[in-house]
Amino acid sequence: MQDDFIIIHEQHYDSVLESTFKTEFLSLLCKRFKEKTQKKIPLKFNNLLEFKVKKGGWGPWAVAGSRQIEFQPGHGDFAVLRPSNKVLLISIGAGLPKHSRPTRKDRRKSTYINVRPYVPGTTEGVSTPPLPPKPAPYTPSPSPSPPPA
Repeated sequence: MQDDFIIIHEQHYDSVLESTFKTEFLSLLCKRFKEKTQKKIPLKFNNLLEFKVKKGGWGPWAVAGSRQIEFQPGHGDFAVLRPSNKVLLISIGAGLPKHSRPTRKDRRKSTYINVRPYVPGTTEGVSTPPLPPKPAPYTPSPSPSPPPA
């Protein structure tokens, strides 16, 4: 499947991330982890994954505990998410074969945001969303003239 979901396990709760560049992220993470620790990072790929949430966490269930993500075969390039009790069902189409080359045009990629490098001491490089258009200035409507007597 071509899901873009990653679960990072921590001691008290886990983080569920979605990244279009999951393969690239995991490749670099494995490389850096091995450089720093001289060990392989433990990875698990499965159609049913469990993760811990902290109190007040994920979904309509506002209690701490564990939840599951279940991946199911679907159609298309976009994930369809359906919560069901303590399970998040994710349906998505089949991915590319293992031996494929990265030549496919990916319609799921992020949109480009024009961000210049930050220059300390200035606001140069700080990207902010465009401001909404200013409303037209208020012009009071002429009051009606009293009828002639």
